[in-house]
This record gives sequence, structure tokens and C-alpha cells, in this order.
Amino acid sequence: MNRCNSRHICIIILVLLVVMLIPLQRLERIFDERRSQEKAEVREYETWFQGCTHLFLDLGGNRGDTILRWLTEESYSGRAKDQSVDKIYSLQARQEFCVLSFEPNSKFDSVLRALESRMQGRGFKVKVKTNTAVSDKFSRSMIYIDDVSTHSYGTSLLSEKKVNFGGKFHTLGKGQPINLVDLNLIMSTQLSSSTQLSSIFL
Repeated sequence: MNRCNSRHICIIILVLLVVMLIPLQRLERIFDERRSQEKAEVREYETWFQGCTHLFLDLGGNRGDTILRWLTEESYSGRAKDQSVDKIYSLQARQEFCVLSFEPNSKFDSVLRALESRMQGRGFKVKVKTNTAVSDKFSRSMIYIDDVSTHSYGTSLLSEKKVNFGGKFHTLGKGQPINLVDLNLIMSTQLSSSTQLSSIFL
């Protein structure tokens, strides 16, 4: 081991080492907290998946039209009379599915919460994750709100995106922080557990 040439040099080296270690310890605590949060979230889905044999994933809930279309025959603005899915699954078959929906735009929080409660009250297993989008990791991000077009359909992770509405292009509005969830991890955990999903419809 090399010896310090002077006491002052040794002190400086020790101070530098301490200064370097403090940020590393903070980073380690942050990573530990994140790992703990991720495990808790995965457990949340694992608990919810219990009893599910078929799963419908709605990766952009918006105002909840897809949930209504999947589980009910209720009328709403813009509902198509017939869709190809009707030829694959009857309404009775669709009502056996667990429905997991994600929507990052907080504009729809209240309507989605109300819809989730209403569907659960009718005996359907529905879970809506608001302020949340799917990704390949657990993290945080920012979306930019389309506050011009119908139902904010142009909302995007890309701030520079231009949206064509009514024949005119417009820019996106303010940013909104959102949660990102690792969909692959959530699904792989559930598919490798004792609760097997025999069918997944994306």
C-alpha cells in the first residue's frame, strides 16, 4: 500500500473519500426506496389478479369508453354499433374478464373513478390506474396535455408534437407529471405465479 508523503495529503484524501461516499450512500437509499415501492406495487397487482382467468388490458383509458364497450351495452357518444371483437367474444364472455385500465391524463380521473366504482358495483372486476402509463420500467415522466381536441386524444410524452384537429395543427399545453409502471414485470410475475391467465386480450 502506498504511504502518504505528508499528514496533510492523507487528511485531504480521507476528506475526499468521505465526500464521495456520502452521495453514494444517498443514492443507495434512493434505490432501496424505489425497489421497495416497486415490490409493493407488484404485490398490489398480484393480489388483484387473484381469481382472474381472463384479462383485458386497456392501455389508454381516456374517459372509459373501452370499459363500457367491453362490459356493457350502454350507449355513449361515439359508440360503434358493431366491432370485430363482437364476433370473437360475446358480451356474456367479455363480462367474465378482469379489466385493468391505465390512463395518465388527470383530466379523466374523476370520471374513471366513478366508472370503476359503478362497474364494481355491478359485480365486474375492474381496476383503473389513473395518472399512470405503462412502460418497460417503474419511473416518473411527463405528458403534455392536448387541451384543444376532443377528449384530449393528442396528449403525448413528446412536448414538440403537433396535433391536427379541425384541419388545423396546434401545439400541446402544459406538462403533467405521471407514474410509469413496468407492465412486463407485472405480467411476468403474475403469469409465473399460481394464478394463471388463460387468455390475455390487448
